[in-house]
Amino acid sequence: MSRIKDVRMLIVDDNPINRSFLRQVLEREQARTEEAASGEQALERCRQQRFDLILLDIRMPGIGGLDVARHLRNKPGPNQRTPIIILTADMSTIGLQEDLPDNLVQAWMLKPVSSAVLMKHIHKLLNKEDPSQQPLLPSDTKAPIHLEHAGRMVNNDWAITAELLAMMRDQLPQRVQELVRLDADGEIEQVKELVHGLYGSAGYCGALRLQEQALHVENLIKQGKPYDEPLMALRKEALHVTSWITENLHKVEERAKTSS
Repeated sequence: MSRIKDVRMLIVDDNPINRSFLRQVLEREQARTEEAASGEQALERCRQQRFDLILLDIRMPGIGGLDVARHLRNKPGPNQRTPIIILTADMSTIGLQEDLPDNLVQAWMLKPVSSAVLMKHIHKLLNKEDPSQQPLLPSDTKAPIHLEHAGRMVNNDWAITAELLAMMRDQLPQRVQELVRLDADGEIEQVKELVHGLYGSAGYCGALRLQEQALHVENLIKQGKPYDEPLMALRKEALHVTSWITENLHKVEERAKTSS
C-alpha cells in the first residue's frame, strides 16, 4: 500500500505542464490531488477545505507563493497549519528562507524536481517512512529531448512522460509566438516570466538544451543585458523540440503500453 494513499494535496502552479507532472506523480502514489492555477485560486480552495500538504510555486501572476503562504498563516482557517513546500526555478530565491518565519514554509525545492526527490520531501514532512532512493542525474544527449532524463523524472512511468511530451508539443509553438510578440512590444518583464515558466516545463520533458537556453535568457534579462541572439537560439531549439516530439511521441506511447 502507498505511504501517501488518500493524503489530500493541493498543487499550485500557473504552468499546466508543471501541474500535470506533479498531479500524475502524486496520484500514482494514490494521493488525492486538487489543482490551482493561481494564488487567488489557491486561497479559494484553501477556504473551502483542509489539505494535508500544499505544493506552492513561488512565482505566479498576481499573488505569488510566499504571499499565499503568509495569507494562510495569518488568518484562521482550515489550512493555517498545513505543511507547505515552496517550488522555485530560481536558485537565488532559496536564500529568502533565512529571513522568513520558521512556521511559514516547511520545505523548499528547486524545479524541475524529480519524483524521487519530491516523494522524499513529502515522506519527511508527513512523518512517513522515507524510502531509500539514489539521486537521479541527467546524462548528455544530442537529441532535443533526453528521454532517459524525462523517464527518470517520473520513475520511468512512460505514460506520464508521453502525456507531458504531448502537452509540450501542443503548447510550445504558442509560447514561442507569445515570446516573439512580447519581445517586439518591449514587454521585457513578461518575456522573463514566460521563459522562467518554460525552464521548468522543459526540464520535466527532458528538453535539456531548451531548459538551459531559457535560463540563459532569463539571467541576461535580470542583468539588464541584450538577449536577442540567445532568444533566437531558444526559438530555434523550440522548433527542434516540437519536431522531435511530433516524430517520436508514438514510440514513447508504445513504450508506455509495453511497460504497463
